[in-house]
Amino acid sequence: MLSRPRRGVSYKDIALAVGRDRSVISREVRRHGGREVYRAAAAAQEAQAARARPKRLAVSRDRHAESDGSASIVITTNDSCTCAY
Repeated sequence: MLSRPRRGVSYKDIALAVGRDRSVISREVRRHGGREVYRAAAAAQEAQAARARPKRLAVSRDRHAESDGSASIVITTNDSCTCAY
């Protein structure tokens, strides 16, 4: 993860140092409050929480699919899903 951007260090310089595109650095900092409040440790914790498993299937999060009960999901042994409506 990125450490806190220092004043005077451009996103371009940070991007070169960590091997990422400048837009990735800008987006990461903006997503977590901007230059003045960005904290790499907090951003890393949020990212870890977002990756937490298990997650509900997209169909089960879709209130329209749940409400009519017409969606069914078949999970095969190779982890692919087949959805029928």
